[in-house]
Amino acid sequence: MQRRDFLRSSAALSSGLFLSSRGLARIAPQAPAELEVAVIGVGTQGLQLLKSCARIAGVRVRAVCDVWDFHRDRAVQRLEQQGLEVAAYEDHRALLDAEKSLDAAIVATPDFLHVPQAADCLERGLHVYCERPISNEVEAARRLVQAAARAGRQLQIGHQRRSNPRYIHCAEKLLGEIQLLGKIAAGSGQWNRSVDIDRGWPRRREIEPATLERIGFRSMQEFRNWRWYRRLGSGPFVEHGSDQIDVFHWFLGARPTAVYASGGTDYYDPESHEWPDTVLSIFEFRSLERPARVFYQTITTNGDYGHFEKLLGDEGTLMITESSGRVGVFREAAAPSWEKWVRLEYLAETE
Repeated sequence: MQRRDFLRSSAALSSGLFLSSRGLARIAPQAPAELEVAVIGVGTQGLQLLKSCARIAGVRVRAVCDVWDFHRDRAVQRLEQQGLEVAAYEDHRALLDAEKSLDAAIVATPDFLHVPQAADCLERGLHVYCERPISNEVEAARRLVQAAARAGRQLQIGHQRRSNPRYIHCAEKLLGEIQLLGKIAAGSGQWNRSVDIDRGWPRRREIEPATLERIGFRSMQEFRNWRWYRRLGSGPFVEHGSDQIDVFHWFLGARPTAVYASGGTDYYDPESHEWPDTVLSIFEFRSLERPARVFYQTITTNGDYGHFEKLLGDEGTLMITESSGRVGVFREAAAPSWEKWVRLEYLAETE
């Protein structure tokens, strides 16, 4: 397989080497015991998490919470279509007071609400899965970690790649056990998105100004577009980079020793979009063996090639995303044959 064929498009990866499905099956997660959970925040991401819960045997959603009745009604309707009866709440504290049988809570609200809401759940004795990033303030993130330690409960932040069998297989088998790529000196990653328009809202379903103010929003427009504002969100570089840069920490077994970055609000009006819309960065990693440099970018005005992470070694290249159709490996011409790893089901050869 020629390098140009590998790089030409995601479709071209179908003719390369993939991760073995049998190998992945060996690390598939086991179904949990019966768990009763509440989902706090049922907007776009919260709905995705509800879908995920429905696919996990033993997980039962007992309650949902959202300040907006539009979100609450939509979530309840979808759960009822699955034959589930759930309670719906506007305030997470009312939910915690009323629902005494819960084992865990899922927090999928705007970034600035993660810490207070997750901490309240921990203090009530619940395990917590909280969407990433953990907070839009470093000190608040530390307080939440301390709250979990005091409560003696599990706190998991939503770096879903850490739970993805493909990523685990790459980290433990391809990069760890057999060092398929050889000496890794470079990597790259990106998360590109198209222009983000004002989300708007049905005027007849507006939230009362007093309710918005109580939570921390100055207007309905701010509520619907909270990712634009420094008080409320973390910005695209943190929101997406916290997932992807973590992959390089994990795969390289090292932390960055230096970071260089250039970025700014180059497209949007800085009055409305307070976070940079374009960031280009270089991370220098140094493990015990050798240095590696990783280029990472977030662009929120063009969705070219979406999101991926890539590592380049002297014997091969690994490209991986959460989409199984865009995962593949390319062997350098001078590298030893990989036929052994196909036979041992570390890799799968495709037609």
